[in-house]
Amino acid sequence: MGLSRPRLLTAREAVRSYGVATAFLPSQATLAWIPLVALAMFGANRAIGNLRLALVCAAGHVLGTLVSEGIATYRIDTGRLPSSWAHIIDVGPSYVLVSAIVVAVLLGSVPAKVAALADFAVLVVLGHIFADLSRLPVAPIGHLTAMATAALLVASLALRRAVAARAASVTARAAPVTYAAGGAGDGLPPSP
Repeated sequence: MGLSRPRLLTAREAVRSYGVATAFLPSQATLAWIPLVALAMFGANRAIGNLRLALVCAAGHVLGTLVSEGIATYRIDTGRLPSSWAHIIDVGPSYVLVSAIVVAVLLGSVPAKVAALADFAVLVVLGHIFADLSRLPVAPIGHLTAMATAALLVASLALRRAVAARAASVTARAAPVTYAAGGAGDGLPPSP
């Protein structure tokens, strides 16, 4: 199966997908998320398409949540965190965002990479997404896990693309050569 170039979202599709995405965002931060989501998602979408981006972001979100919440549960069970932490709900929309940033940085065009890196800088400097990472809080562990998951999936996709391109070039080189005028019609090159 060949890889086709993904199409760009129409304005209506972009607004509709943003509307779905904001259902998972805290309501007080919705306006602040718009440029962050746009910077990451558009470049990542152009790089790998709708379905692959949805799968990478979903995997980053789910694994980021499972790992970070799993560590928090273990720490609660061992007495390293108070039991009140068990009632903190971590929706983790930024796990989706950092997954898209990884896609844009690794496979996007140069403008997409620059926009995604700027996005990442805002999240690190202003959003403190890795604050107190050494203490294993939920959010930084989730961000790191989501980014690692996205990087592994993107590497897998890039490897598949490279193998497919290599196979196509080998097939093109192995195509039989035919000669228009070969003397007696035996398929051999004309004699000198």
